Amino acid sequence: FPWLVESPRYLAVTGRMDKAVEVLKLAAQKNRVRLPHNFKLVAPKRPAHNQSHLRTLLGKKLRVTTLLLWGLWFCSVISYYGLSFVTPLYFSFQNGNEYVVTLLSALAEIPGMVATSYLVDRIGRKKTKAVMFSAGGAATLVLSFNSLPFGVLTLAAIVGRGSVLGAFNDLYVYTPEVYPTTSRAFGLGLCSAVARIAGIIVSYISFANESASEAASAVLVYSIAAFAGAVLSMMLPYETKGRKLEDNDTDNSAGTLEAGDERD
Repeated sequence: FPWLVESPRYLAVTGRMDKAVEVLKLAAQKNRVRLPHNFKLVAPKRPAHNQSHLRTLLGKKLRVTTLLLWGLWFCSVISYYGLSFVTPLYFSFQNGNEYVVTLLSALAEIPGMVATSYLVDRIGRKKTKAVMFSAGGAATLVLSFNSLPFGVLTLAAIVGRGSVLGAFNDLYVYTPEVYPTTSRAFGLGLCSAVARIAGIIVSYISFANESASEAASAVLVYSIAAFAGAVLSMMLPYETKGRKLEDNDTDNSAGTLEAGDERD
């Protein structure tokens, strides 16, 4: 994508100060502002040793966080895409209007995103994920009881899909914040790769159902995945709300532990 510019922060951290200044000057020009005449960048502290991105993510400091994030991304895709895939099929077995339910549950994603946007800066990233996953798991559990009235099942589908999407969006906030600049893109990409594996699995779970009871069993799997996501969220050792971003894995200025947590 030649029309995209590199992050000045990343350029500075990797030692390309001249290029970082060029990007900032370009940004100033595009925004019709002037940089101070004595403007200069201060080179950030460089790590004492160079190591691979994977070794950074699985090092002593970030190992637990990385493994938990892989689990969270896996659970998010299972619960969210599972509900998205199975909802039309599930309600067609109920002899209801699956198109209306699918439309309503899709629209429910909007309040789910709004709620997450509000909560991440109020109660923190970890607790927001736990709340949204728990709400989604509870609603999806109700949805698995296919003998309930159609209206109740519809409401459960709406709450479930909006909540699990909110938790998914929170992950897109938390994951880049918890990783240092030098390994941020690699860490996010690796989490996304794990999520793709979950996407392959959930496709088979969702579309292999031939009756209402089988579809209800699939919904129960998605409920378990959402509750697992809530548990994993509270196990994360770092809260990133209000913290400065780290430049490298030796920077201790960001991502401090919450009271009572142990360093991984």
